[in-house]
Amino acid sequence: MPFLQINNSDFLKGMSLTDYSGDKGFSPLSKGFEVDRTSKLGLLQAGRSLTDYSTNLDSPVIAKVKHYRSNTFYYYLVCENSKIFETNAEITPSNTLKDTATGKAFAAGQSHAYDYQNKLFITSTTDIYYDDFTFASPDKTWWTTTLGKTALTAGVPHKMFEFGEVLYILNGNIIASWDGTTATDAAFTLPTGWIITDAEIDNDIVYLTITKTVADYIKNTQTKIIVWNGVSSTTWLREVPVYTPSISAIKKADQGFIFFAGRSIYFFDGYNYQWLRNISNNPNFSQVISYNGNIYYADYQSIGAYNTRLKIFTYPVYYTGNISALDISYSDYLDVFTYDNKMYRAMNNNYSGSTFLSNWYELGNVKIKKVVLGFNGALATNSTYTFTIYDEASTQKYTDTISKALDGAVSVVVRNNVNVDVCLAQFRLQFNNTANSAVRFIHIYYEPLENYVSK
Repeated sequence: MPFLQINNSDFLKGMSLTDYSGDKGFSPLSKGFEVDRTSKLGLLQAGRSLTDYSTNLDSPVIAKVKHYRSNTFYYYLVCENSKIFETNAEITPSNTLKDTATGKAFAAGQSHAYDYQNKLFITSTTDIYYDDFTFASPDKTWWTTTLGKTALTAGVPHKMFEFGEVLYILNGNIIASWDGTTATDAAFTLPTGWIITDAEIDNDIVYLTITKTVADYIKNTQTKIIVWNGVSSTTWLREVPVYTPSISAIKKADQGFIFFAGRSIYFFDGYNYQWLRNISNNPNFSQVISYNGNIYYADYQSIGAYNTRLKIFTYPVYYTGNISALDISYSDYLDVFTYDNKMYRAMNNNYSGSTFLSNWYELGNVKIKKVVLGFNGALATNSTYTFTIYDEASTQKYTDTISKALDGAVSVVVRNNVNVDVCLAQFRLQFNNTANSAVRFIHIYYEPLENYVSK
């Protein structure tokens, strides 16, 4: 009897471009699944569950920075309401209010926090906040008053980065700098009308994403990536025209870069770029992080992931709200900050709402006789799954529950006498409990029919 195998070779292809394209391993409508986590590489795992550590947070976190001292890992969280929290981000994070920057406006996609020479720097919409991490006497107008420098330009990204032991601050068409002793309003200047939206370092050069504005930096007439040596104040090594909307974020990958523009993801090798896929969001630099070959980004109702080594996309975290910022804490734990004033940590692959959808398969005129599902371990107490078959009209033709209570502590479950007539078919597996094991394979056995069955 012929059979269709859906297994690790499919899982490790990641999500297809569309529900019907079948160019990869499974449907992009799959919700909250992970296939490339090191401990269970190639297994279909439930997405990561979220643990709430939001105590005391009363506004969205829009910028954050890590700081290590006395062998302890801390976050410093910058909220939209101008509050700054210190978070002991060890095993069980806790948030403590350290300061309220009264009169300072912090804005998503503009403000950034940075640890430079063991000092805290936060860009507001027009200034730079400075402290030594004790908050004994924070300087809320450090850039404009203490240093006497020109106010930052409101409405543009003010990301900071360190290069050649100098701190640089994006500020419209210029880059300001601070070397620990001397501040400079314009260490680098582009012609009027250009906005620098993000910056990323690769060895001894800096890649700057720039856009030429009409009304604001979202509405652009031109987009480029320029390569700067960090020394020249008005010239750069080369530029690459990019025929996309403004680039909202760029991240270094194992090979090349990933950038986001116009609700799409692109790969950039330093000279040429390639479209990868559409997404539902346009994440800013605080909503994109890189860790161990993975690029994580805030998408609509989820966190997307691109494994740059395997070149696959998944959605390891499903979240129904909007995400304001992301970071990585212990190992590969994801810390998720949201617009409903939450901080979550995504650790374990035990999200109970995961739904796997296969690609659509053209089986011909067939009757599906039997389904076999293989799991990574014996079905655990309270584990439950729902398996469903859809036909070409998206009609539910078969559904069945799998559980330890029904099937026992087995690792392979067989369903005979399925008897479903289809031509085009899609298969869904829902994980209904946090105790569920990962999936090794789904086998679909079928026989040809003489008569066409489509209605």
